[in-house]
Amino acid sequence: MIADYLLSGIEQIEKRLNPNVTLAEVDYLLSTFKFSAFIEATLHELTTWITEKKFHKAISVSETANFQYRWLWQFFAEPENEMNLERFWNSVIGRAQSLISRGATDGKDVNTYGEYSVLLF
Repeated sequence: MIADYLLSGIEQIEKRLNPNVTLAEVDYLLSTFKFSAFIEATLHELTTWITEKKFHKAISVSETANFQYRWLWQFFAEPENEMNLERFWNSVIGRAQSLISRGATDGKDVNTYGEYSVLLF
């Protein structure tokens, strides 16, 4: 799931979301944007899952317990229920694709993508 996302081109992702948009990989800036969107989406979803106690439920920990970093290993490396892990990554990919789509179609100039500015050297 994650490998498919990371190995796919940004144009393929955008075409699924908006078939009328054509993007070109110029100096590999869009790939950088794709990875930035992926990292932002991962951090956002992880924060959301911890804040909303979805993370606690996924690893069968009391919702009143304070978050502990060692739980990340339980969730990502030794998941009790792989469906929770799949749900997490699906939400990450969905958010990343949404960021890409919003950035590619928000009407800003070619050097700016949504919340991210791309510096041309």
